[in-house]
Amino acid sequence: MLLLYLCGAIAGIFLLGSLLLKLLLWPLKVRTAARRWCKVTLLSYLLSLPLFLFLLLPILLSYLITNSSTRPQDRSINRSPTDFGRSFKEVTFASRDGIKLRGWFMSAESEKPGIVLSHGLFRNRQEVLERACLLNQANYPTLVFDFRNHGNSQKKNVSLGFNERLDVLAACDFLTKEIGDSPLVLFGVSMGAVASIHAAAELGSELTAVIADSPFRSLKETVAQHTRLFLGMPTIPFAQIFVWNLGRIGEFSPSDVDTAAALKRLSQGETLLIFGTEDRRIPSATSRAIWEAIPHPNKRIARFEGALHGAAFRSAPDRYMNLVTEFLENQTRTSSEG
Repeated sequence: MLLLYLCGAIAGIFLLGSLLLKLLLWPLKVRTAARRWCKVTLLSYLLSLPLFLFLLLPILLSYLITNSSTRPQDRSINRSPTDFGRSFKEVTFASRDGIKLRGWFMSAESEKPGIVLSHGLFRNRQEVLERACLLNQANYPTLVFDFRNHGNSQKKNVSLGFNERLDVLAACDFLTKEIGDSPLVLFGVSMGAVASIHAAAELGSELTAVIADSPFRSLKETVAQHTRLFLGMPTIPFAQIFVWNLGRIGEFSPSDVDTAAALKRLSQGETLLIFGTEDRRIPSATSRAIWEAIPHPNKRIARFEGALHGAAFRSAPDRYMNLVTEFLENQTRTSSEG
């Protein structure tokens, strides 16, 4: 909506300038020239504004998103697991397409599943660090890492979850080397949830559960939703040009970023979905559709009253962790009984 206000202001300046010039030139009897100038000015504005809004702006935003990195306020956070009383080791491993990733691994003397935690867009491992430490305190081996182009990991174009699935799969490879044949849990927030779901669809029997906090249903749908919500722009043709350029610059196919389709490929592992009731980016109808896309009955959905996008943990940390640990304990108990 701010964009529309800005465009209206620019239009007002053009028109006001044209009227003032016409009034100034009127006494000099050059009305014809003034009218011609006004028409040319208005015509150029009418032609250039759509060009900017529906071609240049989506290209610019696509470039900014695919080159997005950790926001400054997150880069300024210097916590480590020791701040939460946990021991750890710095780790470096290569994504499945060769990108160098950095993270922290926290071991545990137990046979519980190992958990890979993934952060969201514009964030870094700090977003999920406290959750990882609390799970490690409950004797779960945990790994937190920075996605490509985020935190201290290597620079590479962002794909909103699809190529990031290769980062999650590489984190699973690393964790398996550390803990042996223990089962794995994928736990992600926002883009990290989408990447975790896509990675889970490619894992075999080692996958035991997926915890997805605020995943979107598909790239095309979420771009359209954000276009209406934050830009106040018509989705046609803005969203289509935006999505096409995301794929072109990020070197991926936008149609592949389909969370619902990936969920339908999950053949095993329980799934916990977490959403906030005040998440305008993912309305309740969308979260319901994501839940319904899961083919097996071993699924659960939890909504946190008043929570914004990806903010369920901040809104009610005790309830959040109780929910997650209860889900994991029930899943582990079921697996052992089987």
